[in-house]
Amino acid sequence: MTRHTETSLKKVANCRWIVPIGVNIHIVLYEQNTKNGRSTLKVDEKVYYSDTPKWCASEKFSIEKTTCEIITKKTSNELVYSLKVDNKPFEEFRNSQYKEFERWEVSFKQEGKFNIVLDKELNVFIDGRKVKTERDFTDRNAVATFEFGTHKGQLTSYSSGNQIEHRLTVDGETHPRFIDGLDGVHVLVGDTRHISL
Repeated sequence: MTRHTETSLKKVANCRWIVPIGVNIHIVLYEQNTKNGRSTLKVDEKVYYSDTPKWCASEKFSIEKTTCEIITKKTSNELVYSLKVDNKPFEEFRNSQYKEFERWEVSFKQEGKFNIVLDKELNVFIDGRKVKTERDFTDRNAVATFEFGTHKGQLTSYSSGNQIEHRLTVDGETHPRFIDGLDGVHVLVGDTRHISL
């Protein structure tokens, strides 16, 4: 478990979560002025809200009809920001999504990032859109071939003994699965006596 920790209470808390929901990836950014409580929430770079100065212990919003909640807790020397998704702690929700959907992130200098997702039915999605695949089967593995832009991808399914594994190659280069190892908790350390939650 890895946490985002700041060693001194900054003027603005910057929290970021990578939230997988189904075949899509969403970026949640939450900024809060630690002097007056004013906060801004962005989902996928769009401002969800920017409010007047206030302190709230809980702020609810939704992504794709999924309820999310940012929870702020305070001690005498810490502000702790955490996220709940579908009424579950972020880490638990995210891990359940990783069991249902395998994810890879592929980057190209001129084109940016592509999120490639494989679901339980072995459908391939790129940036949330299902793509056409051609499948080949052998005694040892199954290969799903697909194209996006000028690139050629292959998802190979093979047995590792106890379970089926999947390997992604794009233009002949193997890419590791994307797993965000952070637990989704942001901690700011410093004097918090002026904050009332």
